[in-house]
Amino acid sequence: MTTVSSGVVSSGLIVSSGSSVSVGSGGTTIGTIILAGGSETVGLFGLASASLVSSGGTQILAQGTARGTIVNGGSETVGGGGFLSAATVLNGGIEYISNGGQARSDIVSSGGTETADAGGFAISTMVLNGGRQVLSNAADAYGTVVSSGGTQLVSSGANDDASIIDSGGFAKVLAGGSASGAILSGGFLEIASGGTAGASQINFTTSGGTLQLDQSVNFHGVISGFGVPGAIDLRDISFLGSATTLGYSDLGTSGTLTVSDGTNTATLNLLGHYVAGNFASQADGNGGTLITDPPVAGLSMLAGTPHS
Repeated sequence: MTTVSSGVVSSGLIVSSGSSVSVGSGGTTIGTIILAGGSETVGLFGLASASLVSSGGTQILAQGTARGTIVNGGSETVGGGGFLSAATVLNGGIEYISNGGQARSDIVSSGGTETADAGGFAISTMVLNGGRQVLSNAADAYGTVVSSGGTQLVSSGANDDASIIDSGGFAKVLAGGSASGAILSGGFLEIASGGTAGASQINFTTSGGTLQLDQSVNFHGVISGFGVPGAIDLRDISFLGSATTLGYSDLGTSGTLTVSDGTNTATLNLLGHYVAGNFASQADGNGGTLITDPPVAGLSMLAGTPHS
């Protein structure tokens, strides 16, 4: 084992199978290459900069800090007190954040996965094409951006706050998971049965997107910016043609949209100015009801753009 102690800066280390590097308090490594079977452990007040973790290699932040790590098929563990920033995770690489560890401004793409659980915290992650962010078991994420081809999953016990789902991006809140303040910018957000947005606000931008509510009868959030080209898919409200009813109660700067199939009724709180005659329903292709808010002839001035 190679130990990098206080005041020592080691550059260009190559850590091969069966070898390891330990970065102690005040020690720094720059550009370490960690091959299959090798490992780098960064302890309290240690710093690893621009490490490359290849397939089968491991970097562990045990209260230490790493910046600019490239996890190219290997694994990164950010434990309690550990801090990772500006990492790139790809090609089967996995980043684990747990027990109070934090990761900030990471990029996850091309087969890479960022997993946070047991008190892990991910901040401002960019999930690009082929990348995945998975939150579970008391994990938190803030400000994730899910781009085209990226996926975010929020499972039981986890909370996601202020994510942005761009066009082609997919986010799903599973049973027991929670999302608050999500922004739909052309992407797709599904809140599954047992998942929740609480009483938070879900925002559509002018790029639209789709909000799918698998259990809309229990949805208590507030929706803003809804309009062309956005859609709300109520999977538990059967589309029965004219037998599926829509009603809108205008409260001025907000209102309530009620959709019912005679058995189940969804009550959606909308923020903004709407016109009752604008709302339209149609089959979603999966047994549910798809709601849109297209302009009505003669009222385009009121309904030509999404509401805020």
